[in-house]
Amino acid sequence: MNIINVEEIIENDSTYIVTTYDNGCIVQELKPLENTGEQKEEILSETDEAILNTNINIEYLVALQELGL
Repeated sequence: MNIINVEEIIENDSTYIVTTYDNGCIVQELKPLENTGEQKEEILSETDEAILNTNINIEYLVALQELGL
């Protein structure tokens, strides 16, 4: 079984790789998304940041109290 043709087809905002073999089989695969290696940095609002800091401080104080410090 040898590959005769490989092509990329865009259909419904998706990219497919279509491979045609010499035995008549046609395989259509969804092309994987390219990973740029960049991650979006989530920006917290001032309110969210204050809530997060408060929760961290409370957990710290509770841990100190449990240790008896």
